[in-house]
Amino acid sequence: MSNIHWPLATLAIGVISGISSGAFGIGGGVVSKPLLRLILHASPGYVIGSPIPAQFLGAILGSTSYYRRGMINWKLVRQAAPLAIAGTILGAYSTRFVRHSYLMVLLVLVVMWAGGRMMSKALRTTDQEEEGSAPLLVRKTCPTAFVAGLLAGLLGLGGGFVMVPAFSVLLKREIKECIASSLAIVALTAIPNGVTHWILGHINWQLALFLLLGQLTGVWFGTVFTVKSSRRLVYILFGVFLVTVSLALARLEIRTLLGGS
Repeated sequence: MSNIHWPLATLAIGVISGISSGAFGIGGGVVSKPLLRLILHASPGYVIGSPIPAQFLGAILGSTSYYRRGMINWKLVRQAAPLAIAGTILGAYSTRFVRHSYLMVLLVLVVMWAGGRMMSKALRTTDQEEEGSAPLLVRKTCPTAFVAGLLAGLLGLGGGFVMVPAFSVLLKREIKECIASSLAIVALTAIPNGVTHWILGHINWQLALFLLLGQLTGVWFGTVFTVKSSRRLVYILFGVFLVTVSLALARLEIRTLLGGS
């Protein structure tokens, strides 16, 4: 892409990731990273690290909006955040020892898994059913948060793409509560995640700046969408969106591994 058009493309990617961040509580990286590869053909290292500053800002803005509406489960945040942060630091440091091309393949698999789980959940959910009444058990919350943090650190993501479906399916929490609480945790994990990847040289600050500017616009629209939408619609759109992104990225990575353009 030409030097003239890449800032506009990066800004658009930031807007799209901001919308997904506010709407689905995923930090936005699960969207911006595949799009950086698909549209700008950014190097895997920069794909992993550059979106993290925007993810942090988007998570702060989105969780603030959900906080004002009383949608964040702070008990869930307190239980999950310490293990998520620990997993994030370990995962980010581990990128020193793993080929970045392998991490792109892992990104495809985890995004596809998250999308599939949400589409499956949508088929079993109605807007009338009651959710979120199950007790929060530390033995379930902590391992879920640690694995989410570990994957977040490895891939430079916020971890919400794992936490939202896992909190919904494994902890039996209501989807909007999962999204709001996940975004608060993403804001906390993005700090050690970003610092570690910055030290490792994975952040291109030009890309990061334009992504951040786009995120400022997109996250507000995403938050408003989720607050006003039905539960089932949120499940369906979240799942379809993630599966579509994962398939597009899978095509790119297969072509790259086979030596295609």
